[in-house]
Amino acid sequence: MPAKRKPRRPKNVQPQPTQETHAPLIKQVQGKTGRPRVEITPAGWEQIERMSRALCTDDEIADYLGASSRVLYNDSNRERYTLLKKAKRAASLLAVRERQLEKAVSGNPVDSIWFGKQHLGQTDRQAVTGANGGPLEILHATAEDMLALLEKLERKAKADKPERDTE
Repeated sequence: MPAKRKPRRPKNVQPQPTQETHAPLIKQVQGKTGRPRVEITPAGWEQIERMSRALCTDDEIADYLGASSRVLYNDSNRERYTLLKKAKRAASLLAVRERQLEKAVSGNPVDSIWFGKQHLGQTDRQAVTGANGGPLEILHATAEDMLALLEKLERKAKADKPERDTE
């Protein structure tokens, strides 16, 4: 029995956007010769702006437009697209950072801790030290030695405990 082949995806089929749009997002313009050139319409640029604010990737934007991601970076779109995407991405990141700072300043302990770790170099590291800030003392002892030490500590605790008056 011959191996099953995957069904081919038709080429140049524009996926339907998830939202209703009244204007096409891209259009094909036929020159005098060669293949039709794909142009992004004003409605397409508005959609790119919206998706850039939502931090969408190039592939996600291109898929939504129904074009290849190469269309976004062709000679006629490259400069406008990169400037638009950088500006909207920066605006989104700024808005998120401002909200995080507001929450941290308002006294939310989780947000304050997170903000301190991310931006102030704070860590959760806890230092464990021995007596007077020195190194920990490591005991190498047998089970009998440990039992003797525990008994000694128990006797000391009893001796330090004040006697109650029983009247």
